[in-house]
This record gives sequence, C-alpha cells and structure tokens, in this order.
Amino acid sequence: IDIVISNAKEIIVEISSSVNKEKAGRIAEKVKAYRKELGKEIPAYVITASASAESVIFLAGEDIKVITPEPSEEEV
Repeated sequence: IDIVISNAKEIIVEISSSVNKEKAGRIAEKVKAYRKELGKEIPAYVITASASAESVIFLAGEDIKVITPEPSEEEV
C-alpha cells in the first residue's frame, strides 16, 4: 500500500502498481481495521493503474470501490 488518506469521512488508498487478489486482501484488512477504530462504516476507495477482475469483485464485497483511469484512445 503506497498512500492512505483519511479524514474520518472517507478512506482513499493509492496503489502505484496493479492490484491482484492477494493485495486486495491486505487492503481490505487495513480498511476494516481503520473502520473498526473509528467505530463507523465510512466509504473507501482504491485508486490504481489496473486491477484484476477478481480483486475488484473481492473489494466490492468488502464495500471498497476501485477506481482505475479510463484507457486512452491509443490503448483501445
């Protein structure tokens, strides 16, 4: 996990590399711990260059949204 930003209203996790299911599990553990520490469910977002479908589905089950950049026209 590269950068975690939180203002007690939301959690933003920035990952410079791609996210696979193993990394998604570690992210989910950290988010759960922080939510428990706050005593409330706050929105959480992961910003990453790419993420496997499996990791996106896993994180969605943990109520964590994944944000990836839109592909440019050159990449399509």
